Amino acid sequence: MNISDHDIEGCKKDIDAGVINDKSVYLNPYALNLGYRVQDADIENIEAENAFEYQNMLLSTLLGENIQCFKKVDSQKTVLEDGDEFQIKVPEQEHILYGYIDHVIKNAAQTVIFINGKARTTYSRVTSYKTFQIDDPEQSDIATVTLKGNIPNKDELEGVFYYLDMREFRAAIEKLKTEMFQIEDYTEGSVTGTYTATEDNEKLMLTIPYDKGWRIECNGKTVTADADRTFTVLTMNKGENKITMKYISPGFREGAIISLLAILLFVIWQRAEKKRMMKFCGEVHI
Repeated sequence: MNISDHDIEGCKKDIDAGVINDKSVYLNPYALNLGYRVQDADIENIEAENAFEYQNMLLSTLLGENIQCFKKVDSQKTVLEDGDEFQIKVPEQEHILYGYIDHVIKNAAQTVIFINGKARTTYSRVTSYKTFQIDDPEQSDIATVTLKGNIPNKDELEGVFYYLDMREFRAAIEKLKTEMFQIEDYTEGSVTGTYTATEDNEKLMLTIPYDKGWRIECNGKTVTADADRTFTVLTMNKGENKITMKYISPGFREGAIISLLAILLFVIWQRAEKKRMMKFCGEVHI
């Protein structure tokens, strides 16, 4: 789900949610379940030159094949008096066009990105996003991205532009959707569901960050997640697997035992102190 003041290509506007502060709710039809089968979960060591290539490598790793959903688009840059303008050739196939401006904008008090002449967002600030969507122009095959403001290093800035090939992206997502974790119950600190594997030793990756505090059972037997992975990765046997996960904070049991011992010692000390005071009072009375 996204909230935006402009249309988000690839997402469906939720009409029932209405419009608040000129912003609408957009639903992502490509969202995956909490978990799904992967060929390889070694995503920690992925290195890429930019966010778009990272997404390609991430999908390639998960699916075990070469995926190139994001494809680079060339651009032409023109240095303006008050900034830079980039012209991008709009792809012919179904796509969503993205970009970002590389290199830090030095000492820029106020810079604004314009997409096809319309202001989109302030740029290179803590509260702004770096990667932006580029709308297709209505009557041209050239999209323009203009960065305006007091930009001392405008000659150094470079535009990085890619388009998402929707046909290849849909195909990749459909492959990930073929075997997914089906949630039956989800509460704070507890997850229950099923996963049906078509073969032994399948890898199920749950988009829950790995934490040794999770206690996981599969078909009533305790199993452990791969401690080297960012997310919770389990090895599944062929057939239906009933998975139950409960979270107990590391050190909780030890802390509870220490607390109970401390209370017990305090009670013993209080009783001993009471007896001592009674004995002392008795001696004073005599």
